[in-house]
Amino acid sequence: QGGVYAWLSIAGFGVVLFTYLGIGLLLESNHPLE
Repeated sequence: QGGVYAWLSIAGFGVVLFTYLGIGLLLESNHPLE
């Protein structure tokens, strides 16, 4: 099960990173404050 937990940790990190980059690009494309 160690490999499964390692894969889940990597997958979770990838999802968080992808979401962070997606939100960053979305905020850069739309500047409601400027």
